[in-house]
Amino acid sequence: MKKDTLIVMCTPNYNRLITRRAVRSVKATDLTRAEFILLDNNFDGSFNHPTIMNRLLRYAAERSMNVVFLDDDVEIYESGWLERVYDVSNALNADIVGCRHVFESGEPNHDGIWIDSDGLSWLFTDQMLDPDNIKNGAAYMPTLCSALLFVRDCKSFYFDDKFNKYQHDLDICMQAWQMCKKVACVLDLEIIHNYQYYRRKNPSYWGTFIADSTYFAKKWADYIPTLLEIDELKQFKTIRSKRGWTDYYNSVTRVKSISAERAEEMFKRVTAECFNKKLVSGAHFHLYTLNKQRQHLEECLKLNPCHRAAKQYLTEIDGAEPKWAGNCTYGINCKYCHFIGGSVY
Repeated sequence: MKKDTLIVMCTPNYNRLITRRAVRSVKATDLTRAEFILLDNNFDGSFNHPTIMNRLLRYAAERSMNVVFLDDDVEIYESGWLERVYDVSNALNADIVGCRHVFESGEPNHDGIWIDSDGLSWLFTDQMLDPDNIKNGAAYMPTLCSALLFVRDCKSFYFDDKFNKYQHDLDICMQAWQMCKKVACVLDLEIIHNYQYYRRKNPSYWGTFIADSTYFAKKWADYIPTLLEIDELKQFKTIRSKRGWTDYYNSVTRVKSISAERAEEMFKRVTAECFNKKLVSGAHFHLYTLNKQRQHLEECLKLNPCHRAAKQYLTEIDGAEPKWAGNCTYGINCKYCHFIGGSVY
């Protein structure tokens, strides 16, 4: 297959364990159509991430290639992640595509980044988005994080080097919407994003972040009202007041003790519309307790192999442990399970 994609990862030091994990996880996936570039800046104090990303964007454009930017604190365990990104890019006609981010514990990190009318940005996750606006397991997003950022039509975009380290990824997404292009998130594709590592290790994090956020807000002040009226993004106008799936799920567990019929209907909504694997897994388990249909136990364990109660029930039914069940005590399919699976180590 012709190489049509550059995958680029920048790091201050390749020898850091967190970076080596990131590189190994990527190299273990299907890179048939991609070239993988790792840039080590050796803790260069003058290094400017947006500047380097801009050069690579131009390099990709010169070669008529698309580019995927990856942070060095991510881990990818879906072998076909790149093809999935292309699927969504084509299906939603999106020039910029990202995916769901989770912590190494398996808990959700964020799905996208919303911009308020005052220009402030906010991470959000597990919001109950309008099902009519979810296509091919993906949804349009206002902006995305560059921990995994796919960009096609590279010649049309640029990274603003006036940003020191942050918000340049949001900026390129704003460029897309301003040019009537689209930005989307693959909701059924997850990567582990260990970004808290930098917050803990970098004492200048907040000062730099605030400075970049201020520049971003001022740069886009005149355009933000237009952004909020784009048809694909109208559901986000009230995103911060929308109910989240975790809150909804917790309420259903209480409804269950009052009305089994109503709870079954609500749990089915979770399995049909939610992309949080832990919640969907839990909903399948609750559905089993309500209707005793065996397939719910199977779906529960496929999404979360470490669900001990589901494993116990299915073992009792079949007389043998399901082969895909986990054996740890964490209660959620987290980073530990990926290691045990041997996909990287």
